[in-house]
Amino acid sequence: MSTTFEKELQSMIAQFALYEQPNNQAAALAEVPSDFLMAVARAKCESNPGQVDEAPNKNLVQDMYLLELMSWFKNEFFSWMNSPNCPRCQKPTTAIGTGVPSVEELAKSASRVELFTCSNCFKDNREIARFPRYNHPAVLLKTRTGRCGEWANCFALICRATGFEVRHVRDWTDHVWLEVFSSSLTPNRWVHVDPCENSYDSPLLYENGWGKKLSYVIAVSQDDLQDVTWRYIQEKSLRDVLSRRRLINESRLVDLIMGLKKRLQANISDSRRELLASRMIQELVEFLYPRAEFQLKNSETEGRGSGSLAWRLARQELGPTKENQTDDSGYVWVIGNDRIFDSKFVMSYDSKKDQYFVHNGNSSVETKPGWEEGARYVENIFQKREHDWKMVYLSRREQSNGDTRGTISWQFDLSDPTLQIKKVQIVVGRSTFHSSASIVTTLTDNLGNVHKLCDVNTVDDLFCWSSSDVGSFQLCNSITLTCTLQGGEGSNAWQHAQLFRQKLDSDNSGCSLRVELDIVSKSNPI
Repeated sequence: MSTTFEKELQSMIAQFALYEQPNNQAAALAEVPSDFLMAVARAKCESNPGQVDEAPNKNLVQDMYLLELMSWFKNEFFSWMNSPNCPRCQKPTTAIGTGVPSVEELAKSASRVELFTCSNCFKDNREIARFPRYNHPAVLLKTRTGRCGEWANCFALICRATGFEVRHVRDWTDHVWLEVFSSSLTPNRWVHVDPCENSYDSPLLYENGWGKKLSYVIAVSQDDLQDVTWRYIQEKSLRDVLSRRRLINESRLVDLIMGLKKRLQANISDSRRELLASRMIQELVEFLYPRAEFQLKNSETEGRGSGSLAWRLARQELGPTKENQTDDSGYVWVIGNDRIFDSKFVMSYDSKKDQYFVHNGNSSVETKPGWEEGARYVENIFQKREHDWKMVYLSRREQSNGDTRGTISWQFDLSDPTLQIKKVQIVVGRSTFHSSASIVTTLTDNLGNVHKLCDVNTVDDLFCWSSSDVGSFQLCNSITLTCTLQGGEGSNAWQHAQLFRQKLDSDNSGCSLRVELDIVSKSNPI
């Protein structure tokens, strides 16, 4: 019986087959200014001091052409999608969840659809914009927008159409990129290529620069399949990576890859089979010697550049983090066994006391003072204490108008790879004082999913939500809760949307924020 892991690999193989179809390659070639890019590449090679007395090496020109192709793709052809603009007022929209693809979207290979609303045009979170996540590379040649999946997908087709040997690479912590075989480097080898970052031959970018905790990185080409995880990790992290590889038994994974590889190579020539075998041996030798920290390139020390700041924060890809505290972007609630009681993690915030609490039943076992100290990301938010009205709350900074947004988010990470989130419950205290003011509450995870939060409370000034789909969080190891304050009118617009409003002179402290996670252990590896 096919395992989940095997189905994922088969899906990657089926996806790559689309890059080999002549009609798809022809459509890609029609979009690429190949002659111009080749002329630029050749001119750059000829201007190289090492090539003054001789014609530039053909393979070197080809590699330079790839760099020009990457630059053209990123800067002129494809665009990054944070959120679609409202089709009515052209202002940015806010995510409200996912929906079912329409018949037309399904026909164009949309795997899912993200839904967005516009606070300027609708006041009740009605859908107004859709972002279909298309998988077919020929469709992406027309839409020319997306996130890392769409970027790698479309660029893989273009590379195949222009004659490069390509691998489509998937990282199980949710990123995709390419590898392109270079015949100009010594020795000839597969080279890391990330089109949305315009990054070339910087494989340690993700672990070192972005701070990703890699587990499985698998590469697929038209006639090969390879576990390339070891190219993307450092020597010092080998033990940690092995501890995270629990989805499938290692010997079972080797058998699975070899079986699929054999199937892919069933009809290739003997000479091609010998070439692939030779490359595999060279690659395995490379994997035996992971690079040490002192061998890092400057290009492998940078955080992620593509996507909005809030999106990169939600995915934890701004750069390496220390335990609980990021270098420059706020606090992360790291959930280990010491913070789990009766299979639950419960954190709350009291606005009057200005303190966070981690709970064990009805009592607290840990406190953290300061509303900002427990937040992952804060933009245009401050705490207002009204001593005349004896009230305290969070709002946008004074003088913010109705078009100015304020954002605050809280991030929760599982520290143990054997743990998983079963269920999420959220309570947020919020108040609005104008019909145009609103507070949008969203929940994202490190896999890039946006979970629609529907208010189910019957009490004024409290937003209450509980996940109904038990399995919707089982694959992620991090979630981020975000509240966006917006709208209002006039000089007091900044006060028209408030979080955690509470009386200062009340004897009772209330629950301004409560996040409760049901935590369970993952099943045994396959």
